[in-house]
Amino acid sequence: MSDRYEEEEDDSQKLSAPAWVVQYGDMMSLLLVFFIMLFSLSEIDADKYRALSEAIREAFGSVKAQQLFTDPRATESLIEEAGARNDAILQELRSIIPQTYPGALPDEFSGQSYIMRIPGEVLFETGKADLRPEVTSTLHDIAALLQRRPEMHLRVDGHTDNVPIHNERFQSNWELSAARALAVVHYLINECGVQPERLSAAAFGESHPIAPNDTPEQRAMNRRVEFRFVNAERQNEGEEYAVEQSQVDPGVGSEE
Repeated sequence: MSDRYEEEEDDSQKLSAPAWVVQYGDMMSLLLVFFIMLFSLSEIDADKYRALSEAIREAFGSVKAQQLFTDPRATESLIEEAGARNDAILQELRSIIPQTYPGALPDEFSGQSYIMRIPGEVLFETGKADLRPEVTSTLHDIAALLQRRPEMHLRVDGHTDNVPIHNERFQSNWELSAARALAVVHYLINECGVQPERLSAAAFGESHPIAPNDTPEQRAMNRRVEFRFVNAERQNEGEEYAVEQSQVDPGVGSEE
């Protein structure tokens, strides 16, 4: 009797697999599913792929991952919903910038944020960080957009060209770009009633040009303020949203 039990125990040990083998099998299964998804997307254009990626990122909390891979209708529905949402937000951004603004740059969706670029000379006089009175209505429109979309946070980025600046108020383009971003943020808080926790400011000086600084027209494109509208849920998920290289001091560029 004891010999039979020992034989059965030996057989069960032979049939069992080490724990690492099970984990390895799970990993290979996940990789297979991943590559199947990549293959299925091989015929999709870049815009559709971006919309799918955005939809998957937002849907993981409410849609089972298996459904995204096994039900093409669910994937297509997510793409359509994300595309419709992006189009609606971009249309709102387009309505904020009057066509009369000279050199107004087009808005876009980067995959992480909705970007609206406004030339620096539209908002400020050359070398200054005081808002022009005629643009305050535009800032009120931006505040109204934030009120309509409570899921959105706004980061204001200040940029300059590569022409050096050095005066009593601004020692470099970093100070100028910081002061301009903060001027916008302060106005949105103090005059438009936007909650401070929904805003942040970043300064980049001349370090992030969107065009060469070879001509006056190109330098004018680089002198800009970017309004980046970011989904607040992504900020909580750890996506990059904080001020980057320049952690702006609220006292920089203050009139007081």
